[in-house]
Amino acid sequence: MRGFGERLREATADKGMYLSELADAVGVGRWTVYHWADEKFFPNAIKLYQICRVLDVSADWLLGLEVSDDAEQ
Repeated sequence: MRGFGERLREATADKGMYLSELADAVGVGRWTVYHWADEKFFPNAIKLYQICRVLDVSADWLLGLEVSDDAEQ
């Protein structure tokens, strides 16, 4: 099962963004986003909302609560 970090990297890549660009878009430092992607810590609710808006994904999907039809279970 893919975790938050892997989904964050996937969604960022799908948008054609670098993690550093995501950091700028949500107003945090680059290392913060790198730590999120490595699952060293996680964003708070406000930052999670901003990430979802920028990446055009649902919080449920990003958190692994929603599985797409073509994903392995």
